[in-house]
Amino acid sequence: TNGSGVASVTATANKVAGGYSVTASVPGVTNTVAFALTNVSGSAANVTATGGTPQSATVGSPFSAPLQATVTDQYGNPVPNASVTFTAPASGPSATLTSTPATTNSSGIASVSATANTVAGSYSVTASVSGAPSSATFALTNNAGSATTVTATGGTPQSATVGSPFGASLQATVTDQYGNAVPNASVAFAALPSGPSANLTGTPAMTNSSGIASVSATANTVAGSYSVTASVSGAPSSASFALTNSPASAANVTATGGTPQSTTVGSPFGAPLQVTVTDQYGNPISNATDRKSVV
Repeated sequence: TNGSGVASVTATANKVAGGYSVTASVPGVTNTVAFALTNVSGSAANVTATGGTPQSATVGSPFSAPLQATVTDQYGNPVPNASVTFTAPASGPSATLTSTPATTNSSGIASVSATANTVAGSYSVTASVSGAPSSATFALTNNAGSATTVTATGGTPQSATVGSPFGASLQATVTDQYGNAVPNASVAFAALPSGPSANLTGTPAMTNSSGIASVSATANTVAGSYSVTASVSGAPSSASFALTNSPASAANVTATGGTPQSTTVGSPFGAPLQVTVTDQYGNPISNATDRKSVV
């Protein structure tokens, strides 16, 4: 103490923010005095994503957890009352954000709610604070909705010889109400149970990441045109594939008209002589050339 009984010291805050007391005491004196001091956080230096990442939501639906960013100073102390700007992509897969910019609370935390837009895919939302050298990143994914549309996108129309495989697989694409490809959807392909038809392999088939499912088809032994359908449970409509089974090579010639018959010499027979040409499975052959001979 000086001549006036006053003693003083200089104090420098350490690197930890918060309130605390400094006490002054004198030997032999029972009471002490307390100085109420507060170390205030410095300027925002770091922004960290501390909640809501990674996560996913169905297109057009809200994400279950808010996007939470924590702002700290250079020593790791939370910075309250900092303005945090959350930014989503301007196009493509993205989200609609509420209450941005958001202000940090006493724990340095700011948060916003997010709703997936109608475009499926993965993307990032960033959180930044003016003056902070880096930003936080939130990994979000918009998942496609339920299957609503099934479209034939490959293998139609086409034809194959009876008993032979079709050259191209039957390919169906499944999308949701917004046109997003629906992965892992079970697609049932169905051919006619009788008449011209095809044998299908790999049905039901699961769609890949592009929403595409495909099966192989082999023409049965009946010539003609028909449809194969592709459907998904819950989808209001199905896809249709136009297929044709073409006859095989001529294998049989049968007299089917004008025999037996007779006529007076020098006169025409009353009925033409008619033959039917078929392949090995009994399918009629068109445009076949016949040879006539008289014995």
